[in-house]
Amino acid sequence: MTTIATGEGLDAAEIITTCANLLIAGVETTVGGMATTIYALLTHESALAAVRADPDLARRAFDEALRWVSPVQIIGKQVAAPVTLGGQRLDPGGEVFLLVGSANRDPERYREPDSYRLDRANRDHLAFGSGMHLCLGAPLSRLEGRLIVDQLLARFPTLDLVDPQAPLDWGGGPSARAPAELWLTGHS
Repeated sequence: MTTIATGEGLDAAEIITTCANLLIAGVETTVGGMATTIYALLTHESALAAVRADPDLARRAFDEALRWVSPVQIIGKQVAAPVTLGGQRLDPGGEVFLLVGSANRDPERYREPDSYRLDRANRDHLAFGSGMHLCLGAPLSRLEGRLIVDQLLARFPTLDLVDPQAPLDWGGGPSARAPAELWLTGHS
């Protein structure tokens, strides 16, 4: 296999894998993030009231939901160069797993990390990665999230959970997390 780093481009298998990863990651993060955002707003009355009063907060609501419950919980990476991390030597070719869900709830980084808060000053979560590993689709996902929240709340002023007391099934297994289904009621 050739790589971009050699300047030789991608072969067919790499192109197919990249396209599949973009499709799956884009859908998983956006759909999971939307379900979590709607759930968060409907279970946090003050946040819902704030977004209804100021639709410009819809993006903040989506981003905070991605931090609060990251749709992608674990990201695997391959070690490219020798490095020592936490006293452990990692050699090239080895695998590491980043616990995104845990990092996004780090109490040294986020005040009240387990709370869903629209007034959070530090909004730079890792749900879309970071730096050179920032998700290519992050701007599109944020735009979709903002528009869907804005339009859903505008169209359904009485939006609510069908049964707010019912336990929520957080599907996705160990590597992903989002409501498996979200039953809503409302009138337009």
